[in-house]
Amino acid sequence: MTMTSGRNTHASLIIESTAPAKLESIAATATTSDQQRQSRSNQAMESETNNHNRKKNNAINVQPTTEKRMESEAATKIQAGFRGYQVRKQLKANKTVDQKRQLRKRSSKENMKENLEEQSATKIQAGVRGFLVRRRQKKQSSNSSASA
Repeated sequence: MTMTSGRNTHASLIIESTAPAKLESIAATATTSDQQRQSRSNQAMESETNNHNRKKNNAINVQPTTEKRMESEAATKIQAGFRGYQVRKQLKANKTVDQKRQLRKRSSKENMKENLEEQSATKIQAGVRGFLVRRRQKKQSSNSSASA
């Protein structure tokens, strides 16, 4: 009985005790099993290597990602501050325009009110003058008819 390796012990015993026709198929099965084990082992090692490389790459990429994120946040804050400044500036400009418009509107209303008061006063004065003139004329006509 010959032993090849620790893994093939069972396969070697089977090979020696079976007929020569079946020997080839059993040897092929044993070889296939060994190849599958070896393949799984290689895949596991590749997987571990890939995981290690990914972790290493992630560790390297963390710093630039953090720096990029910080730069992005800083840029966003600067942009927000500038936009706020622009809006405040525009509101201030609009406020002065609105104030001027309201002042003109108020002035216009005040002017209309003053004009109405002036027109009313003029009418009242005209009515009083007319009344006084008619009264004077009446006195004059009654004085002139009484003296005649």
